Amino acid sequence: MKLLMVDLRKWRLILACGLAAALEKECDKKMDEIAASMEKRIKGAQASAIVYSIVETAKANNLKPYEYLQHLLSVMMEHLYDADTAYLEDLMPWSENLPDTCKKAP
Repeated sequence: MKLLMVDLRKWRLILACGLAAALEKECDKKMDEIAASMEKRIKGAQASAIVYSIVETAKANNLKPYEYLQHLLSVMMEHLYDADTAYLEDLMPWSENLPDTCKKAP
């Protein structure tokens, strides 16, 4: 009977260690998922902040935000692979070279 008790204790210890290792793996997996989720949220928040900043700057310069963003994105797509960034000066919200469709009526 004493031998059986020792074996049961060993089995309990083995099972407990195995369960702890399995739980550790599950915890590591969950922590990785949480970290990836947080990283996506941070990137989304940064993207939202950039768009919000562009919209508010457009408003401050008496531009129509939607039309300005549409113009901005279409011109940037045309120059996607250009090494020369001189065209960016014409995209600034205070630029006089913006199309009239972007400007609010005075």
